[in-house]
Amino acid sequence: MRELPEEDRRKSNLTDKQLGLIAEHVGEYGEHAAAKRAGFLKGDVLIEVDGRSDRFSESQLLGYLVQNRMPGARIPVTVLRKGERVKLELPMQ
Repeated sequence: MRELPEEDRRKSNLTDKQLGLIAEHVGEYGEHAAAKRAGFLKGDVLIEVDGRSDRFSESQLLGYLVQNRMPGARIPVTVLRKGERVKLELPMQ
């Protein structure tokens, strides 16, 4: 994942304090395909994860999830996809 550029944040009506991480890779095979099976697509912009929409880097977000959620948990995630909000669940591995 990478940060949404500032210009794209403005176009998406996201402030500089809000989460905006672009899914650059969605695993294709085996255990790495959990996000794909859950409905995530390359280019989705994560705007809310586990009820939180405050701005995180990828490493901060992953650290938060590892510390606060157990393997097997299903994490609610809202993404922007082609301008629409889509609600998904990410399985913790």
